[in-house]
Amino acid sequence: MFDLPDLSQRGGEVKAYNNNIHDNNERNFAKSGSFGTTWGVGNAAPGCGVIIQATSNVEIYNNKIVNNNSAAVAIVSGFFVDAKAGEKINANYFPVSKNIFIHDNTIEMAASFPEPAYHHHTGQILVGIEKALGKRIPPIVYDGISTNVITQEQKVNPDSICIRQAGDNLFVNADGLNIGQPNWKPATDMQPFICK
Repeated sequence: MFDLPDLSQRGGEVKAYNNNIHDNNERNFAKSGSFGTTWGVGNAAPGCGVIIQATSNVEIYNNKIVNNNSAAVAIVSGFFVDAKAGEKINANYFPVSKNIFIHDNTIEMAASFPEPAYHHHTGQILVGIEKALGKRIPPIVYDGISTNVITQEQKVNPDSICIRQAGDNLFVNADGLNIGQPNWKPATDMQPFICK
């Protein structure tokens, strides 16, 4: 589920439930320039089950999301694929995912990435996150790029990312704005994102 800039209609308002989302570990055959931009499905890493990018009001629940071995659920902003995403804001496009509710899904991942992830540009970022953590990447990956990047504020979870899932090692905030920088440190503290 994702919105792209320069479309005539805004997406969002999605409920995805009672699905079996599994074994999406093959090579992504779409080009990174799908839709005529650097955006699009070509950026989806092999091994991702659900991707929520730059869209709002999404509820993912009662799904079986298993054996998608790079990320069961990824929540990313347009800034993750385009540093100038803020310049594209209009009535039909906002680059940050907002009001995301993930709950009561069955989520399982294997102990390692699928081989195609190591040869894909976004897959390599996920592999790098795991390496920085020093343990298996959690199944819910959030790029950590919030509306704070637009408003220049320091609010905690300003975009209402809400997660209610059982289990351990469930979540990583990838600190997407700092990937590759000396101060980059992905974090696994899910507390600010647990549904109140």
